Amino acid sequence: MRGRLCASRNASAKIAMKQTLLLIPCCLLVACAGAQAARPQATAATEPMARPTGTQLSAAPGTDNRAGPAVVQPVQTGAAAHRLVIAAGACWLGGLWSDAQGVSDIERSDASKKHCGDLIKQAYGSDVQDRVERIRALDAVEVAELAGKLDSAARAENLDASRATQLRRQLNLIADAEREVMYARRAGDKVKDDIAVPKPTGKRKADETSAASPLSETRGFEALMAADGGDLHHELRAFALLLAMDRMELARGLPKHLKVLAVRGPIATLFGVTGPALPEDPTRPPAGGAWLAYLTNVAKAVGHPVPAQARTLRDQELLAWGGTLMGFADKLRVEAQDISAETELRQVVEAVVRRLETQYRADEAAMLKSSETQTNPPTLQ
Repeated sequence: MRGRLCASRNASAKIAMKQTLLLIPCCLLVACAGAQAARPQATAATEPMARPTGTQLSAAPGTDNRAGPAVVQPVQTGAAAHRLVIAAGACWLGGLWSDAQGVSDIERSDASKKHCGDLIKQAYGSDVQDRVERIRALDAVEVAELAGKLDSAARAENLDASRATQLRRQLNLIADAEREVMYARRAGDKVKDDIAVPKPTGKRKADETSAASPLSETRGFEALMAADGGDLHHELRAFALLLAMDRMELARGLPKHLKVLAVRGPIATLFGVTGPALPEDPTRPPAGGAWLAYLTNVAKAVGHPVPAQARTLRDQELLAWGGTLMGFADKLRVEAQDISAETELRQVVEAVVRRLETQYRADEAAMLKSSETQTNPPTLQ
């Protein structure tokens, strides 16, 4: 009897063990099935979305990437690397950039130095004065070292090689175009000094002759305009337009022959208007009225013709000049629409547009008021 009970118990134990062993694979299958069912949801939360080449993905600060698809940022280029490029533009466009920010004429020089100091501090951690002066002067070695710092920032932000190359190219294109303007400005300033403090005829002629080449040089500007900037194309165009405006500004106060040399390249590229014929000798002026006729044609071509009420030569030139600058404003306004609102460049471009419009409207109103007074002089009571 006892033997049968033991046998029965042993048989029951064996059956229980078999049932347990059968349950283990079933549990494993259920667990795996559950994991497989959950896996597509996790993949959907972390899988990158399709996007244009070069566009980076990032979620809003403080959000959980697992909660849903990442947010596409239109021009997320790597904050630190991209800021270096914009800061370099601010340094090299110092006067124009500061003016757009509302800096007074007295403080503009210091503000320009500060922009360059901020650039060096971003790149190296401190604004070493020697570096500040060299980068302001667009020293080729200093610009190359800055490009190296940009590469380091790009690596730290895990940017892909193509994006890092694009940012470096943008930096170098802006530097080359600005270096042209710097040389043109230096040459023009010598001539202006000769006019302000009369120099011997020979020296002024020599300075005007020497100025012709740097004032005419526009290869850097043309390269900047023609560059394929990808999703940064509008930034490159905006920088090119601001640099062309810098050339317009440096033309002020120059003899008319040299004025034409300073602006005709960018104006032909941007607005399709060619400059007047000039004598081979840069010390000789163009034909009488050629400068005013040229500006008048440009203003008309860009859609801001000189009003018929402008009768004096002064008013005609003032509004032809203003109309030409309004052509720049129109183009800048278009580019600004596609520049990230988070960049300082966007803010500066919009400020430049507002200032140009305000000045032009003020000059136009003053001319119209003067014209009305001349047409209907006040009568004595």
